[in-house]
Amino acid sequence: VPLDVLLQRLSERSVPIPDLTLWLCLPVTDALARLGCERERFEQRELLERVVAEYARLELTRVDAQRSIEEVERAIWQEVQRVLKHRRGVRGRFA
Repeated sequence: VPLDVLLQRLSERSVPIPDLTLWLCLPVTDALARLGCERERFEQRELLERVVAEYARLELTRVDAQRSIEEVERAIWQEVQRVLKHRRGVRGRFA
């Protein structure tokens, strides 16, 4: 089931939808290189390429996972802070 269809079905059942969904985006070749030979059954190039294509289709917040750990962490916190700032602003207007 495509993720957007799943999210629609969940919202119809009053399941909360996340305020932020991060995609730590990494090219498949880099991901496979990081895994080395310690791969699980589902960590095969063809499947990962399909997953990347599906994620690219969705409106996820991309974080470039090719950067250093510190840069990735900083990018994640910036996105979290952006969402929290927005939520506080919305709550403040309607409170």
